[in-house]
Amino acid sequence: MEGYQQWFQRVVELVLRRLPAGGLAIFMQTDIKQLSREEAATAGGGKVVPVGSEGRYWRWVDKAHLAMSAAERVQGSRLLWHKIIFSGNLNAGG
Repeated sequence: MEGYQQWFQRVVELVLRRLPAGGLAIFMQTDIKQLSREEAATAGGGKVVPVGSEGRYWRWVDKAHLAMSAAERVQGSRLLWHKIIFSGNLNAGG
């Protein structure tokens, strides 16, 4: 997961550094939940489940946080808008 997070942040940095003066970038991402090693082994080896999936998870990966952390390293970048959208089922729990 650490390698994925580093890759994700590097992509955000590269996009922001390539923007022309006055340019904008829109990132749309979904968070992910990482299963524990024990649960991943019993789930057929899958280590990541989409947010909103039922069941337990070991770690929540907030991609908006990753994107903002990467943007802080790019001089002149700033957040103009942030929107959180719920696309799940309110009765599903978790």
